[in-house]
Amino acid sequence: MECLRLTSVSSPGDACSRLQAVAVSLRTAANSDELLTRLLHHGRNLVLDNTDIQQPDAAAAEAHFFLPNANLKEPAEKMNHNVIVTLDHSQQSNANPSGKKCVIITCRRFTSPVSAADTTAEAPLSNDSPDVQISDERKFDVSCRQLCKNVDDASNSIISSAKPHDNRSSDYTPASKVQYVIKVSTSSSRRKKTPHDPRRVLLSSSPSVPETNRFPVSALERRYYAVFCRLARSERYQCMTAIIYRKVRCSYLSLGQSLMPGGHVNNFLISVFCRKLFDDCHPSVSKKHYFFSYIGENILKYNNKDQFKLIENTFEGASLVKKIDACELLFFPICHCKHWFLFVVDLQNRQFVFMDSLFHKKSRYQVVVSEMLVGNFQHLWNEIVDPEYIFDNFRIVYPDMPRQGNGNDCGVFVMKCMEIWTPRVVLHDYFSRVNIPNIRIQYANQLFFSSKNTADKSLVTHFLREGKFHRVRKSVTSESNVSR
Repeated sequence: MECLRLTSVSSPGDACSRLQAVAVSLRTAANSDELLTRLLHHGRNLVLDNTDIQQPDAAAAEAHFFLPNANLKEPAEKMNHNVIVTLDHSQQSNANPSGKKCVIITCRRFTSPVSAADTTAEAPLSNDSPDVQISDERKFDVSCRQLCKNVDDASNSIISSAKPHDNRSSDYTPASKVQYVIKVSTSSSRRKKTPHDPRRVLLSSSPSVPETNRFPVSALERRYYAVFCRLARSERYQCMTAIIYRKVRCSYLSLGQSLMPGGHVNNFLISVFCRKLFDDCHPSVSKKHYFFSYIGENILKYNNKDQFKLIENTFEGASLVKKIDACELLFFPICHCKHWFLFVVDLQNRQFVFMDSLFHKKSRYQVVVSEMLVGNFQHLWNEIVDPEYIFDNFRIVYPDMPRQGNGNDCGVFVMKCMEIWTPRVVLHDYFSRVNIPNIRIQYANQLFFSSKNTADKSLVTHFLREGKFHRVRKSVTSESNVSR
């Protein structure tokens, strides 16, 4: 048997000046739950604790739920009641096994005060004001459409009320003064300053990376490569056309002797390679222009009107596809004193880039070449493209790159740099000089068997079927050993 003590609690401002207690005797847990439910429905202020627990008379407990002298009446003007119920700790009760007090707080509004005597089973329960009221009902898709409409209206109101953008103002404004403005881009031949800071060229922290074979070639590619070398040495076939990319041609002599082991790359093969890069990476998409080697060489040696006219026609022709002042990178492969290096104009990041696999930045060769190229290019650009373009804040950059192991691999290094380099590329992470032999084999096969090559390929396939490539294996191997 449990004994619970119920004490009325007055809220602030209540007219009640004292607390009245009612002792309740419960024989079973079911009666206790029923009494608690009735008390909660009547909205009384109750506190149940384990203090002053008494053992009432069993007969009195059966006859009454409340003591006769318990009369909890409150003033009629009191409308709001708070109910606080604390279930006390009891070893015999299974309702609260944790042993802690459980507090239930509820609040209701009644039209009239309720006394303790009204808690009998026959007393009607007043429920004039329900706990939950459904004011509106709307489907999910209707709510989504309405939310989208509200967002659109708010965005349009912000845009319509925005002030015109002042081009003279700085690109950086305080966060409190940021305005939402739609910028309308207009076409202009003048190169605009990029909205971001110039990206620096990445430099390798450890140039000595493990030299592994990153360009594997198949046995069939090696066999075709042997045929190219054999045809390049044949007086009968070496002058025949091996590659035709639209109007750019290359003979077996240029293809085989340029890419054979230890071969020096010539201008014809570089022109074919530039045309292939143009088709694979169209300037309208890549924003890159690849110029033939004689264009860069004429810029380097510029000193007469004929060279000016040649360069002017080249720049104007390139602008028909994509305006060169709207491009990001301009590639100029140059062969000077039988040595290849790459000159790149990075218009986006405002820098002149030199990639040389043999000479360093402070070598006399690069000191003379860089000074002549930068000065002549600035002069020709201002004369042909944009007379108001300023190169004062351009930098001269020499990215870290692998070094060649002989005097003839410089052209292959230039081809690979043209293919993969961007300002965010570390060349050491892509190839090294031990990969050059396999790169030669890959380039020979890629250039010849490209879908854009319209030349007759039957000569190479015929040599492969006849097995004549076996006769050139020894010569190719001996040349490789001599070059090393």
